[in-house]
Amino acid sequence: MFLDIETQKAKNSETAKTPLKQSIIDLEAQEARKYFLNPQNYFKGLPPYFNFSDLLKELSKKTNKNNFRLKTPTPSDYDDVNYKLLTNKDGEYAWRLLQLIHPVLYVSLVQEITKKENWKLIIEKLKKYERE
Repeated sequence: MFLDIETQKAKNSETAKTPLKQSIIDLEAQEARKYFLNPQNYFKGLPPYFNFSDLLKELSKKTNKNNFRLKTPTPSDYDDVNYKLLTNKDGEYAWRLLQLIHPVLYVSLVQEITKKENWKLIIEKLKKYERE
């Protein structure tokens, strides 16, 4: 889980002012939230005219402001809400199914895992697995 440092450097002027970090486990909770809510990290592999910047920004504002909670916290209850795309790599038979996670679920997940206490637990577990 290494960061795409060059992309972050080009897209984020603050990166030039602060030292670059190499791994996601080096990020603080707020930095991780900012990283995950960056549209380039929401979904990779789509043409550049797919821009989720405004959508992610607005969802993040609204869900933060209104103390948003999903009706049911069970992921299987939201199994059929993601957007499925079929892409063709070679113009013939190389079809690939891509699934774009629903933006509300994505923002909600990012906000949940990057809460200070949750992020701390995730980092502790990742570091533990890294040592093993």
